Amino acid sequence: MEFYCLSDFKAEFDKLCKKNSYKELPQDLIDYFFGKKITDVLSGTRLNQSDTVPYIKKRLSGSGGFRLYYLVNIKDEKKFI
Repeated sequence: MEFYCLSDFKAEFDKLCKKNSYKELPQDLIDYFFGKKITDVLSGTRLNQSDTVPYIKKRLSGSGGFRLYYLVNIKDEKKFI
């Protein structure tokens, strides 16, 4: 699995990481995305009806954690639902 982020995301991420209340954010993102199967990454709430490029909303670290919105681009016409 390959990961890409927009430059806007990188800028906002860097700003958030400077704040003490977001010190867990980098590790939470690593734990959620890396070393996981595609089905695990699709475990959030699907905000669109696309099977090939689902738009996902996921809350990391419970109700006091972070809300994350992301796209998953599934290639090779495989469905992971």
